[in-house]
Amino acid sequence: MTQKVSLFFILWIMLISCKINEVNTIESPLSELDSVYSICKDVYFWNENLPNYSKEQLQSFQASKSLMKDLKTYSELHNSKPLDKWSFVMEKESWRKLQQNQANGFGFEMVFASDEDLRIRVVYDQSNAYKQGLKRGLKILRINGIEANVINKSLLSNEIKKTSVSLEFLNQKGLIENIILKASPFQKNPLINPQIIEAKIGYFYFDIFFGGDSIYSELDKLFTFFQKKEIKDLVIDLRYNHGGDGIMALSIANSVIPKTAEDKIFSRSINNNKYKILNYSLFLKPSTNNLNLKRVFFITSQETASSSEILINALRAVMDVKIIGASTNGKPFGFQQYAVGNNFIFPVSFKNINAKGFGEFYDGLPVNHEVADDLTKDFGDTEEDCLKSVLMYIKTGQFPSPKKKNRQASKSNLSINEQEIPNIFYYSKAPF
Repeated sequence: MTQKVSLFFILWIMLISCKINEVNTIESPLSELDSVYSICKDVYFWNENLPNYSKEQLQSFQASKSLMKDLKTYSELHNSKPLDKWSFVMEKESWRKLQQNQANGFGFEMVFASDEDLRIRVVYDQSNAYKQGLKRGLKILRINGIEANVINKSLLSNEIKKTSVSLEFLNQKGLIENIILKASPFQKNPLINPQIIEAKIGYFYFDIFFGGDSIYSELDKLFTFFQKKEIKDLVIDLRYNHGGDGIMALSIANSVIPKTAEDKIFSRSINNNKYKILNYSLFLKPSTNNLNLKRVFFITSQETASSSEILINALRAVMDVKIIGASTNGKPFGFQQYAVGNNFIFPVSFKNINAKGFGEFYDGLPVNHEVADDLTKDFGDTEEDCLKSVLMYIKTGQFPSPKKKNRQASKSNLSINEQEIPNIFYYSKAPF
């Protein structure tokens, strides 16, 4: 079902939002700092705003990461702050593993629902955590004996990066349980809890638009299954999806769209003034397992970013889209990828707009119905607040009355994860 794009587009752009399959290798006698600066002066979306640094000024930066951090401050301002929160530098091997969804650790993520309430938010099905029965929604009490509260966040973050960890938590029966987790290599499967609800409603959580052929194959099988079951509505849960491969997002769109959307623009990529000639569009084409839906529901949060937003924004232009949860991140931009020394650098180099020419969602895509992330229940649980709201709308044509907001953590969505993930898709100051 994968959309075929021309060789020209593959060679030059490769992604709508975050990923590029071909690497632009710089063969240059320049230092790494000189190379990073030269590339950005050429391809950066806001390259005309960049200062003219001398070699001496460049040498004042300790490394490529510090230089990139500086250059981002010259992007266009929005709400008195630089728009670019995403351009980044990453070691080549780390990027390769991220693209292939390869990880090493326990295989779960946690977040504070409130100052005293640490919950598991994602568990990957090939990990040690999953094999030992951990599920989204369980409440963590202690990690290596350290009490799970927001005051201890930095201590807990250090513990979770160790190769072995003792976990005390409340199990699904509300009883205290202790287990020992061992870190190990595992393959992250971004497709979590796909299912059919109440006969004709399809649902799945999708974690990241990476994984290559194996993920395309899984998505193909899922949409073929939905097609055979003749589902009438679809809920795509992207609440922690930070983006990835834009072509994968296009592939999902082609399985969802009404057939009347054929040949309409999925996304148009706009480069800086120097490379306007390379502006291009990707077009929708219903796949063989196309569901021909009239509407689609998305569950989102402030972490829903990049390719996730491009997918939602594209579909809003050609069909009825309902967004439930919290407004999205606000990243309509994409990267070019360049090899410099032992790193890849990813300067924002193009912007995406939909078939109606809209791409200025810098404050995120707004929701049709605001619902707090229900961290007490698993993905696909019909009693989970976000999904429950969707199901009520499908049945009655109306969303439920807004709930009174519970007291949140002193800083919202304080997550604790095993591995650092770069600011590719997420705007948080601290990698998580």
